[in-house]
Amino acid sequence: MNRQFHRTRDRLGFLGLVCSALTLVCAGSAPAARAGQILVNSDAHGYFDGPPREVGYDSDNFSDDLAGTASVLTADSTMSFTNGAKATASSKAAIGTLRAMGTASFPSAYGQGYITGSSSASFTEFVPLSGGVGTKFTYKLTMNVDGLHTVPGFEVGGTFSADVVASVRLSDNFGNYDSYTTWTATDTQQGTILTAFLSGQISSVSQHLIYTGTLSVGAYVSGSSAYRSAVSNYQNTAHFYLDAVTPGANTVGESGYNFASPSAVVPEPRSWLLLAVGVALLLARRIHSSRCCGASPG
Repeated sequence: MNRQFHRTRDRLGFLGLVCSALTLVCAGSAPAARAGQILVNSDAHGYFDGPPREVGYDSDNFSDDLAGTASVLTADSTMSFTNGAKATASSKAAIGTLRAMGTASFPSAYGQGYITGSSSASFTEFVPLSGGVGTKFTYKLTMNVDGLHTVPGFEVGGTFSADVVASVRLSDNFGNYDSYTTWTATDTQQGTILTAFLSGQISSVSQHLIYTGTLSVGAYVSGSSAYRSAVSNYQNTAHFYLDAVTPGANTVGESGYNFASPSAVVPEPRSWLLLAVGVALLLARRIHSSRCCGASPG
């Protein structure tokens, strides 16, 4: 396993997190090393002109090659000032599921400065294509994002923001096919579901699909803003699914994770057989019980 952990001391705001996340979605799909990966990043930083004058920052950036379906990474950052300003950021990534949250508060009514908390999470997995050369395929991508963020009901003044960006992409390693969709919330929305489709034809036995999901959030409050705190909480989990529209098309990644949505997962023949046997035994027991209870005493 190739695991890299980094704790950095640089300023990386929500815009930087969004750019790095969208790079995974918008970059070309050139052949890459056959190892899926999960990434997490969290950043909390700010400035207060005092008194006393303070500058603070805390950033985590972790990456991990997928070693199986149990691979999970988390990142957490926190910082605060003596005037009560505080920022927190956290993210969690696993195959098919992402979580992220950022908070910022600047309660002081005097002084200038800002406080911000932002985080991102992403995964990339390789999905083998089933069938020989010439086999056609169609897939459905689904992204289900659930969370909330602060939406002011009045003019806040100064600089204030609470943002979220999520994206999902499916492409092949030869650059022949590519499908993606990106969502940016402009209002509090929960249970948002976005879908996209990818159709193509296998042209080589070495051809495979690359499935990527990203989630980025950010919260920012300046000292001059009338709104004193911001929250972008998408820790309810963003789920990413990949369903086969073409019967028999593979939805299992090289890590062993099945991206098929719960409603699309069909039990294997053996499972159906066990289910049928169980139902038959249950019916036989009920019939036997009914006969015993209904028999008149001799």
